[in-house]
Amino acid sequence: MGWKKPVGLASSLSPLVVLALLCLAFPAHARDWFVRAGAVGGDGSREKPFRDPFQAITEAIRVTGGFGTRPAQVRDNTVLFVWNRSRPHDGSTSTGSGLALTGNAPAVVEGNVFQYIDNFAVRADSRLNEVVLTNNAFFRNWAAFRSTQGMPPPTVDEKSMQLLADLPFKKAEGNVVADGGFDIDPAFYASWFARTSQLTSLFTPEEWSQVAPRQMGGEPAKPGVGRALDWKAAAKLFPKNARVKGARPKPLETGSDR
Repeated sequence: MGWKKPVGLASSLSPLVVLALLCLAFPAHARDWFVRAGAVGGDGSREKPFRDPFQAITEAIRVTGGFGTRPAQVRDNTVLFVWNRSRPHDGSTSTGSGLALTGNAPAVVEGNVFQYIDNFAVRADSRLNEVVLTNNAFFRNWAAFRSTQGMPPPTVDEKSMQLLADLPFKKAEGNVVADGGFDIDPAFYASWFARTSQLTSLFTPEEWSQVAPRQMGGEPAKPGVGRALDWKAAAKLFPKNARVKGARPKPLETGSDR
């Protein structure tokens, strides 16, 4: 089975909802990945396919480029529930990140929502003096930002957002910690919470209790990973918190919404 994953985006990515590894395959700069149930030791090639699609995805959005290219515009996207299957919420691997800026690609990252990301909401291999990071919202990610330019790699989490001002961005302002207030399927959310709240000490038990799912009848939720929602349900996940931007419906010229 061939399966495409975006590896280079040079145009605007606005607006886009990426939920539970519901990634969109863009026609340009895409690569074929091959997946076959039960495969072992695969590298994603036709000869050695992955055993499941999760192995092919390392980030929800990846921007590649180099010096002299026009800045990529990553604006008004919503990125939710990006998973790391083997080492979630520990920051020891880049797998399970929201946005990766690679190859020294200049980029404008503005007005996005990054929420419930297993590792880094934004990870940058690029030189930060080519990166604009403005008016983004972060919530319950392992880290909001990591740069690979430094040792140890500069890492900013929700409790140290002021450190963004110390990094040499071209521009960084208006970034906040805020819950987008999404209407997420209760069973899906409970399954995520049962898994993730036990795996990180970045947040206290009291802080986890503030975002705990409502108690429902029956057996407690089982920890889960990688469950994909129906795309129609995912496409309705617009933030209700006016403090954040992210993907939102826009009226068409005909008067209908999109």
